[in-house]
Amino acid sequence: MRLAVRPELGLAVYLTLRGTERPALRARVGGVGEALPLLLENPGNVLERVSGEARVFDGEGREVARLPLEEVPVFPGGYRELALRPDPPLPRGRYRVALILGGTYGRYAAEGTWDVP
Repeated sequence: MRLAVRPELGLAVYLTLRGTERPALRARVGGVGEALPLLLENPGNVLERVSGEARVFDGEGREVARLPLEEVPVFPGGYRELALRPDPPLPRGRYRVALILGGTYGRYAAEGTWDVP
């Protein structure tokens, strides 16, 4: 049996015409784990590049951590699953999280709960 291998390189290009832009971003924050689960979805038709932080509050409303999110691209129609890990780790408990993001097309916010085992 003979097997032929040929290396190839490809490039994906997408184009959005001026005036047809529909920027959109959905964020879901929270869940269970030692790292904070985060889901960013882009139902729009433009590339979203967002950065920001998650602010973590204890049961008494005190801010106990800020978790930075470096710039992350989210392609049109795509999603990104991330996990933000606090340093040092948080003690066991339930926390309220406020996610604040900014990008080329505006600011976004989401809120959720995070259970640290």
